Amino acid sequence: MDERQGEVSTLEQLKAFIVLVGSFHDGIIKEMHWVNNGFIAPDLGMRLTDTATARVLVQRQFRNPSAVELVFHGLKWLNLDNIGMVFESEASQSGKLLVFRIGASEFHFESMSYRFASVWMGEASRFGSFVPGRN
Repeated sequence: MDERQGEVSTLEQLKAFIVLVGSFHDGIIKEMHWVNNGFIAPDLGMRLTDTATARVLVQRQFRNPSAVELVFHGLKWLNLDNIGMVFESEASQSGKLLVFRIGASEFHFESMSYRFASVWMGEASRFGSFVPGRN
């Protein structure tokens, strides 16, 4: 099993990562877990922040890697708009934020962690149980 992992905090690192994963060509965004860094406290007071964290699993029809877990830190904006196949990915920068487009989805963030997770192929959910149609 390939257990490579790393951190991305610059545009150059993000571009190199995209090359490393073949631009996620012939891939899909399999699942995502979103955590808003703001919250409602037990006293019902609201604590707002302007960032979130998202954990994303991308699977692709190639080996080395076949699946990659991404964790976006300091996520400021997300457009998840791709339930179909990913043909390409691209990197850019908007002010101090990195911008990662995976197919039609777009993530604006401060930094990203990743690890190859090629054993996470198939239909099973990896970020917790999910039963469609249940509350």
